Amino acid sequence: MKLVVNSLQQEKQRESYFDLVKSVFGLDFRAVYNAGFLENSFIPYTYYDGEKAVSSVAVLINYFLIEGETKRYIQISTVCTDPEYRGQGLSGKLMDYVLAEWINDCDCIYLMANDSVVDYYPMFGFKQSQEYTYSKQIPGKPASFRMLDLTSDKDVSLLIRKHTELNPYSQVNLNPGIDIMMFHCINFLKNCIYYIQEYDAIVIAVMEQGELFVYDIYADGTTEMDEILASITLGEEVAVTFGFTPVDTMECHVELSKEEDSTFFVMADMDCVLNTQKVTLPYLSRA
Repeated sequence: MKLVVNSLQQEKQRESYFDLVKSVFGLDFRAVYNAGFLENSFIPYTYYDGEKAVSSVAVLINYFLIEGETKRYIQISTVCTDPEYRGQGLSGKLMDYVLAEWINDCDCIYLMANDSVVDYYPMFGFKQSQEYTYSKQIPGKPASFRMLDLTSDKDVSLLIRKHTELNPYSQVNLNPGIDIMMFHCINFLKNCIYYIQEYDAIVIAVMEQGELFVYDIYADGTTEMDEILASITLGEEVAVTFGFTPVDTMECHVELSKEEDSTFFVMADMDCVLNTQKVTLPYLSRA
């Protein structure tokens, strides 16, 4: 077995890594990588058997702006092993290597785990943590938006430009966060990106059965958040759930997060906002 740090840097290793991830998770990283994203903040640590990627643990480097300070948070991501190579302890060896490399070089290490492996990560010093969800009702008004087209270079440039303004309505912002934001938009949310010209604002959101899940809002902050969101509600009052922690929580209902098949883990004894406050870690920061 050969350990390769950052298997995105060499073409054959990269392609084999992409094949491994797709076979295990059904995710295809190629479109995001080929569009020029992913490379700056996503580092896979991968075992190769010859030229075949067989086990990997990735590090996603996130810089969060929290209460005016920038914090370097590390997410453990895309932990996977080829079925033919399981039971050999490869993931555990990779976890030990990754944690030894990053534990003293960041402000926090965290991960989201499937329910089937909740007993696995405490062996590496992680403890289960609580995450919270904020929601509220907002009125509707006549629609005044257009959907961005990610096949258009002009619209992609608009999305990236607005992203640099961050989300003025969120307590925790990812800055920079273009790579991971584009990962989500290209793979899952390409038909869910709304531009409201009246406010020069972008909302990334999903409407299902009269409920709106808002991933992020990019605007200059001079307009009330509810006014911007009302522009995409098609005139109806809707229940809004936020994929971030709103700055103004006075009218919000807050409860423990109930995301299916997902348990939040934080490295024990690390002094970070995830252990001390009722926050929703931005959904567009996750991989």
